[in-house]
Amino acid sequence: ANGEAMVMRRRIAFNGMVVVALNGKGRPNVAGIGLPLDEDYAAFVEEAENDVVAALGKLKGTARVDPAEVSEAARLAARRAAQRWSGKKPQVQVMLLDGD
Repeated sequence: ANGEAMVMRRRIAFNGMVVVALNGKGRPNVAGIGLPLDEDYAAFVEEAENDVVAALGKLKGTARVDPAEVSEAARLAARRAAQRWSGKKPQVQVMLLDGD
């Protein structure tokens, strides 16, 4: 188990990390940690949030939206945006927050 933690820490050190917080209402919040974006950071966040909204919009047509599908769609959208902007493939953590 300790080996897995070290592997994850190396990946985060090399590729950075993106956190996506979804509460089901309004826009998602995206935060990039350790991405080489400096002056492009705000533009990256805006595009990543828009991409997550678009990805989740595509799920809305299905009868019942599975939280795991929501999480995976958000994860992939944020990761693709980060890859476009930074050239890195960061670890992405999606947090599904309750209600309000």
